[in-house]
Amino acid sequence: SVVVTGHSLGGALANLCALNLYESGFHDFRLSTWGAPRVWGKSHSSRLHGYCEAKHHCIRWVNWGDFITTVPWSITGFRHVGSPRYIYYGRPTGNPMASLTNQPKKWSLLEYSQDMSAHPFNPLYHKTDNYIERLQKAMKALFNVVDPDA
Repeated sequence: SVVVTGHSLGGALANLCALNLYESGFHDFRLSTWGAPRVWGKSHSSRLHGYCEAKHHCIRWVNWGDFITTVPWSITGFRHVGSPRYIYYGRPTGNPMASLTNQPKKWSLLEYSQDMSAHPFNPLYHKTDNYIERLQKAMKALFNVVDPDA
């Protein structure tokens, strides 16, 4: 089994590598990208997305607010593959009154079936260090997981 992973441009290259593996007949891999831009036109994304859907082996990690994951814009025909997981710290989404009711902010690692807009944009959220830091905070808050090396 092979894990193909990368951040930003490395995530885009990981997507290309995964499609190459798939089309070469190697179907024992996992794809995990971090802050990757859209790479695929519709036909290529459909081929790899079918594998990802069937095996549940492709995850796109997105820091909520990282705008690199929104380019190139989907209206230009570019697509992501894999299941998007958003690293988010804030009030529960879906409730427009949450900010007015003083609901506490919480960490979440939500999965969405579609791309969500990543507002408000924060260029710092794209840095690798921020992905690691925010994921560690979310894991500690949600699962009481503590990194022994931290």
